[in-house]
Amino acid sequence: MSRPIYSEDMINTLLEGNGRNMPKELVNIEVYYKSSIVFDLSELGIDPQEVYDWWVKYKTLHVIYIDGTEAKYEATSWYDSDNKFPDESVLLDKDDVELAVIKGD
Repeated sequence: MSRPIYSEDMINTLLEGNGRNMPKELVNIEVYYKSSIVFDLSELGIDPQEVYDWWVKYKTLHVIYIDGTEAKYEATSWYDSDNKFPDESVLLDKDDVELAVIKGD
């Protein structure tokens, strides 16, 4: 489900005024931060030409090779998110309907 993205003017109107007054229907604010993990294939000794399938679950790279063998690899590096400002904030009503989506910088 794609989220609507509102202009700053629309958000201010929705939030009833010039400040950041909260709408009466607001129940939850969800904020999202970006973070990433890296799997350096050369460092892990993985030849992409030998990989049949792969996926990442719980920060672990799962690989099925063409010969049928399976392997699990831990991340070679990771980057913590900067929690100073969220990348996105979502305002929700009591039914989890989005009232607004506020994009960070």
